[in-house]
Amino acid sequence: MAAPESTLAAVLHAVCPRVYPDANTAGKPETTYIVWTQVGGQVIDTVNDPADLHHARIQIAVWGPRRTHANALMRQAEAAMRAATVFQAKPIGGLIAHFDPDTELRGALQDFAVWYRL
Repeated sequence: MAAPESTLAAVLHAVCPRVYPDANTAGKPETTYIVWTQVGGQVIDTVNDPADLHHARIQIAVWGPRRTHANALMRQAEAAMRAATVFQAKPIGGLIAHFDPDTELRGALQDFAVWYRL
């Protein structure tokens, strides 16, 4: 896999056609969309050589008009992340419900441990 930013969007596009890194940059909030952000990761150091295995902690936020939409979309995103073959992903905890008062959209956030090789 290349770095997560080049493959993660493709995996999530199978779930929703509107996927953005870091923030919704479409200008107007869509009814449903997904935002992903790298929020850390583990550093792997070896004694002699650089490690070819890399880790990223990825937070996925899905947004929809109702709680049921947001939660269902997050479950689909989780399934897509788990099934991905370009990297190995596993949830770090369950989803977190969120509400954006500006857009009045409901959100669901979840963090994933993503392992990949460059």
